[in-house]
Amino acid sequence: MNDELESFSVTDWKYKAEGNKHIVICDGKGKVLRLVKLTGPLPEQESHSLQSRDGYPAKSPSLFITEHGSTENKDELDFMEHVVLPLMNNCDACHIPKYVQLSKLFYEEMRIRIDKDRPEHRKHKSLDCNAPGLLMHDHCFIPFSKQYQSLFANGLSSRSDLVTVEIKPKRGYMTTDAAMTEAKLSKHKVCQYCRTQIYRVVHGQRFKKCSFYCPLDLFSGVEECMNLALKELFRTPQNNFRIFRNGKLEFSQDIIDASRETCNITPDHLLQPLLSSNFFDDYSCVNDIMNLLVDLVRQSLLLPIVEKHDHETVISEHCLGLYLKEHLCKQTPQNAIQRTTNCAGKLPANCILGLIHSLQLLDHHSISDIKHHYDTVTSSGQLNLDLNEHLACDAPYSSDEWCTFINSILKNGNSASDRDEKHKSADLLRKFLVAKSFSDCSVMVSFQRIIDPSVKSLQHLKKSLSSRSPTAHLNMLQDKKGQNYIVSVAVVDTDPKFSQKIPDYYNQHTKIMEWWEKILQNSFFS
Repeated sequence: MNDELESFSVTDWKYKAEGNKHIVICDGKGKVLRLVKLTGPLPEQESHSLQSRDGYPAKSPSLFITEHGSTENKDELDFMEHVVLPLMNNCDACHIPKYVQLSKLFYEEMRIRIDKDRPEHRKHKSLDCNAPGLLMHDHCFIPFSKQYQSLFANGLSSRSDLVTVEIKPKRGYMTTDAAMTEAKLSKHKVCQYCRTQIYRVVHGQRFKKCSFYCPLDLFSGVEECMNLALKELFRTPQNNFRIFRNGKLEFSQDIIDASRETCNITPDHLLQPLLSSNFFDDYSCVNDIMNLLVDLVRQSLLLPIVEKHDHETVISEHCLGLYLKEHLCKQTPQNAIQRTTNCAGKLPANCILGLIHSLQLLDHHSISDIKHHYDTVTSSGQLNLDLNEHLACDAPYSSDEWCTFINSILKNGNSASDRDEKHKSADLLRKFLVAKSFSDCSVMVSFQRIIDPSVKSLQHLKKSLSSRSPTAHLNMLQDKKGQNYIVSVAVVDTDPKFSQKIPDYYNQHTKIMEWWEKILQNSFFS
C-alpha cells in the first residue's frame, strides 16, 4: 500500500453518483474515485470556519476525521483479492481497485465542488477526509485494451455513444424461515426482496411506490420472465437501476423524483433525450429504446464470461410477490402483463448472473439459523478477534482460515465436514456474509453500436472475438434488426459484510416476519 499523497487536481473530477456508504467522482476519461462517507457533525471545536484559500474554506463543517474509513478500504481490497476474485473464477468482470491517499485539502475542495450535484436526501452524510479513496476503472466505459484498439484499426472506424445500464439484481432465490410453517410457505411463497418491498411501501419507508420487479424473474434464464423483470426496473428504478450515456447519468430514481417536483412526469418521458443519441439512430420512440435495451441487457447477462461449466442452475421457484403487491400496496402494474410461463428455466453457470447466483446460494439457511450459529461462535468470547481458535469471520481476509474456507468451497462447493460445532458455525457465518455481499452487488453492462461496418471489418471482429477465451470485457451482440454491438460486463460493489451486523439483520427480519404473519391471517389471503 502506497502512503504517498496522490496529487489529483479537484478540477479534473466531477460528481458521478453515491450510495449509503460512498460518493463516487469521475474524471470522464475512464477512471472513478470512490470516497468514504460518514454520519454526524464535527466536534464543536473543529467546526468553526478558518480563513479561506482560493475561495474554498480551509475547514469544511461537514467533513470527518476518523480511522474507520482507512480500515474499511483496506479490508475491501483484501476481500476482493482473497474472496471475490477466487470465487468468481478470477474472471475479468472483477477488478481490484487501487488504494490512494488524498490530501485533506482535496476533500475540502471536492465537498464544495460536488455539493450542488448531490441529492438532498443524501446530504446528511458527508466525506471522511481521513480515509483513503479507491481508484478504479469507470465501468461506464469499455476497458481500452489492445484488443479493443485493434478492432477499430481494422475498419471499424465509426462508433456510437456508449450506453451503460447498472442493475442491482438482489437475492435471486427463495429463502425459508423457521418461524413460518410449510403450509403458509407453500401457499404464499414470496421472495425476500418482494416481501421487504411490500413492508417498506406499506409503512412509508424509503419508497412511496412499490416496484413490481422480482429478482427470481431476472435469474430465471427465461426470456419472457427476464424481460418482465427488466421492464419493471425501467418503470420503478428505485436504487436498483440506472442508465448512463458516455459516463453521464441520464436515468435514475433520483432524476425521476426531482422531475416530479416541478411537473408530473413519467419515467418514459425521461428516456426521451436518449433518442438524440446516435446509439438509437434507427429508433423513433421511447418504447423502442426500452425494448432494445431490455433485449441487449438480457442477452449480455447470459453471455459466457468464463470457461464452460459442466452444469446449469435449474430455477423452479415462483414468487407470488406480483399478486400480493397489487393488493397490499394498492397498485396495479402499468401494463397488466400475464405470464405465459411459470418462469421455471435454466440459468447458465458461466454467465455473470449464473456466477452471482451460485455464490448467493452459499447460504441456504434462514436468518434464525444464522443467528443461532452466531450465538454459538460468540458464546466463548469475541467473534472477530479469536484468531488462535480460527473462528474469525471478518477481516483479515488473507488469514489461513479464510484461505482454507475458500479453497474448500472451490474444491467441493462446501466447507470441511470434520470440524467441531463452533468451527462449522463459523463456516456457516462466512457463507452467509459472502452470500449477502453477492446479494447486494451491482452489474454494469456497457454497449457501443458499430455503425455501418464493412463486411471485411465485421468478419475480422467476429473472428477475433471467437478465437479467444471467454471474457467479460469484449463480446458482440446483435439486436432484432441485425445491428451489431460491442458489450462489456462487470461486477461492482462486492463490499464485505460484517458479522457484527447479524443481530441487526435478525431483528429487522423478525419485525418484517411478525407483520407478514399477521397479514397472512387476513381472510383475503386465507
